[in-house]
Parts: sequence; structure tokens; C-alpha cells
Amino acid sequence: MPEIRKDKNMKNRKWMIYLVSAVLLCGCGKKEEKVPIASAEPSVISAESTGPAVQTPDTLAPESPVPEPETPEPEPELITLEEFRKSNEAVAGTNLFGVHILELNGEDKHIYGQLYLPTEDKESYPLVIISHGIQGSYYDLIDQAGKCVDAGLAAYIFDYCGGSTYSRSSGDITDMSVLTECDDLEFVLNELWQYGFMDRGNTYLMGESQGGMVSALLAAERPQDIAGMVLLYPAFNIPDMAREVYVDGQIPEDLRAFNVPVGHRYFTDVLYMDAYEAIRGYVGNVLIIHGSDDQIVPLSYSQLAMDVYTNAELEVIPGAGHGFQGDLRAQTFERAAAFIRELADRQ
Repeated sequence: MPEIRKDKNMKNRKWMIYLVSAVLLCGCGKKEEKVPIASAEPSVISAESTGPAVQTPDTLAPESPVPEPETPEPEPELITLEEFRKSNEAVAGTNLFGVHILELNGEDKHIYGQLYLPTEDKESYPLVIISHGIQGSYYDLIDQAGKCVDAGLAAYIFDYCGGSTYSRSSGDITDMSVLTECDDLEFVLNELWQYGFMDRGNTYLMGESQGGMVSALLAAERPQDIAGMVLLYPAFNIPDMAREVYVDGQIPEDLRAFNVPVGHRYFTDVLYMDAYEAIRGYVGNVLIIHGSDDQIVPLSYSQLAMDVYTNAELEVIPGAGHGFQGDLRAQTFERAAAFIRELADRQ
């Protein structure tokens, strides 16, 4: 019996040896993982380290300063009526109005003009900018300006750049087109608004023949700035004329518009223009006055404009041609000034 007990103990020892060996074999090849211990001291990077540099608060590059928002340039101070009268005395006029020479200068243009201004001092005056036709001049518009100032309106008349062969403004007629004149008219508008006594909310355009079309183009581009418009026999036929001149791409040597010598640009600028689409953007009040017997700009062109404008009147003068004369001219200008005065009184 004792021997049997001894054999059993031996067997138990062998099983223990096998079990321990198995455990040791399972742990072979594994490295002991060391858990890092946090240090209260900051890490020190050796200068000899070839690894990527770690930036500390002391080594961080200063942040680029945030650019401050640009301060908008202050708008130029408007010229007061008192300052204008002191620096620009009237060269003509009556006890009711004065005529002031007012020349406007831009980077690439010089415009000669005259401002008709009521003598009665007011905080502001409704402004009418009047445009002449091709081969015209400010001189042709004196009667119109006179009727406007009689109605208590400020009126500006001027020569377009290259608007005629005798223009007192810069430019040559061979470089002129309705688009260059549209730029001139916008320049005039912006310059006149630098005078504090011009009523920006009461600014009107008036134009005859080509000046009428130019006025209509600018009004469509800046409808919010134009309170109303008077167009006298407006030359909406200019694009059609261009297409008649440039037949099959042939360019004639002698270029003329309304029997006035012009350059190629006069026609190429409007060759693909739809006049009525170009003026459609204006929805303000418009008065068109046209002669029934106009052979230069047929009445039908103004009749078509009535289909485009939503607030327009067309007054047809029986038997009148292009450009009114004598009493008819004076009556037409009185009607035009009264139309604008009525619009101004509504503002």
C-alpha cells in the first residue's frame, strides 16, 4: 500500500512539471510592456535628435497678425450751393436764373457744359441733363435749358466728346458712337451729383434725336437713378442704319450717319444691338414727342418704343419733321419742362 501511494505522488509531480512547462512555453517571445509614467517635468528634446521637432510654448513661432479690415475711403464732401456760387459766378442770365460755365474733367475726357440754375436759394433743385443730337452742341439746347430753369429746375447742357466736328469737349467725331456718348452721359451724371444742391432723387434726362437714344440707354442701365425722361424724336433707328451700311460684311470707304462723317465704331458698336431690348430696363415715366412727317427718324420707331415702355406717353405733332423750328420748338420745350416739373412735384 505504501508503494502505491508513492507512485501516485510521482505521477502528480510529473503533471505539475508538464503544466509549468506549458505555461512558460506560452509566454515565450513576448516582451514585457512597460507602462509609461507621467512626469511632472517638461520634455527635453535633445539637439542631436533626428526625429521631427516638437514645439514647446517657448519655441512656437509668433502667429501672423490678423490683417485689420480695410477702412473704406470717405466719400468726397459735396460742394454746397454757397461754395459753388462763390467759385463760379454766373456769366449770363436774368434776375430769375444764372448761367454758369461748368466744365467736367475725368481721366480720359474733358466736357464743356453750362449749368442753368435758379437764383432762388434752395436746399436742392430737381436736375435735368439735356443731350444734343449728332453734329449738335450745347448751343442748340439753350432754349430747352431756359424753359427748364423757368420751371424752377436746374438744367445742364454740354457738348458730347466727339459729338460734332466743332465740339468744345475732347475727342474726335470718328471715335464717337452712341455707346461712347452713353459713357459720357453717365460721367456727367456722376459729376453733377458731387454738388450737394442737386436733388439725386429728382434727376431727369432729356434728349433729342441721337441724344434721345443715348438718354434711353443710360436710363435702362440706371433706372433707379432716373426719375423721368423726355425723348424728342429719339433716333432708335441707328442700329438698323448700321446693318444697312454693313451689308454682307462690306465696309464702305465713306462712312456717314445722318450725312455726317463718322468712324467705323459708330456702326460696329450697334451692329448687333436690338434698340428696344436695350432700353427695356427703364420702367419710369417717359414722354416721347415725335413729328408725323419725320423722314430722318420715322415715327414708327417711337411707336415701337411704346410697346416696350410701361409708363410712357407719345405725343405726335401733325406735319412736323425731324427737329422742330420756331413756335413749335418753343411750345415743345415748354411741354417737356412742364412734364418734368409735374413729376418733380410728385416726389
